Parts: sequence; C-alpha cells; structure tokens
Amino acid sequence: VASLVLTAAMAPCLVGVGELKANAKLPSNLLAWTGALAMGGLCLLMLSTPIGKPSLELHSYPVQALAYIHDEGLLPPPDGSEGRLLAQDFVGNLREYLDGPIGDVFVDDRAEVLSKKTSDDYLNLLGAGPSWETILDSYDIRTIVWQRSLPLAVVLTESERWQVRYTDGDWIVATRRAPTTSA
Repeated sequence: VASLVLTAAMAPCLVGVGELKANAKLPSNLLAWTGALAMGGLCLLMLSTPIGKPSLELHSYPVQALAYIHDEGLLPPPDGSEGRLLAQDFVGNLREYLDGPIGDVFVDDRAEVLSKKTSDDYLNLLGAGPSWETILDSYDIRTIVWQRSLPLAVVLTESERWQVRYTDGDWIVATRRAPTTSA
C-alpha cells in the first residue's frame, strides 16, 4: 500500500520517465534522482524486513487446541450431520483461512452477515448467559474451543453435560458427554 502512495507522491518528479522517444533523455535533476533512490531503498527495506518472520502471527489463536480436535477426531463434519463446532468469532476467521470453504464455523467476525438471533445467541454464549445450554442444544454444538478466561469456559468446566478434553494456559476444548441412560 505504501508503494502506491509513494508512487503518486513522486509522480511529479518523474515527468518524462517512461516515454518512448528515440531522442529522449532521462531528466537528471536532483529531485528526480533522489526520489528514485529513495523508492529503491524503501523497496529493499520492505523486502528485507519479513525475512525470517512468520507470515502470520498466530500466538493469540488456539492453534494447539485446533490441532488437538483434529488429531483426536473431534472436529464434526462440515455438513453438520454429527453436530457442530463452536469457537469465538476470530477463531472462525482462522478456521475459514486454514480450511477454506469446507471449514464450518458457527460465527466469524463479519457481524453484518449474521442474523439477529445468531448474533444475540453468540453474545449470550460470550457471557454464559442464562440460556447458554439451550443455545448449545439448539445449534447441536458438540465440540467447543473457547478461551479459558471467559465465563462459558468456567460453566463448561463445572457442567456435568460437558467434558473438558484439552486445556492449556489460554484455551479449553470441551465435548458434549454422551447422555446417560438409567436402567
């Protein structure tokens, strides 16, 4: 993006550059050459900066928790036939990035495409509101990846209907327990 802005700002200094005339000479004024050298230096700086750095910063995402549900076979199929996965909106973005169109997400951060009901239900889940269990049942949520610091993670840990299968410093993975039958 910076290269577009800088090119537009330098354009007045580069008048005549790019014209194809047989007798044309490049302008040799100091300002034009200074601008060209500055642009070249900026390009070199921009190319050298990312070397050795990851292309994505994923430290705030539940990468290990998502790997766990994949490795343990806890990721429901995208068609919803065996329940759904619940994760926070920004985790939905990561799943869409990694899994493409097959990545089934409950929500992502595009609030404008959510129905009011889904948006209200998600907000209820974020705060572990009084109807959190009903909401999970209505969407057939079977696996949850959630930040440990949020209220829903606390109530899942204490619930007899859910089993925490994975935990690390920031995230939990909880799965719905099989219903018990009394004989």
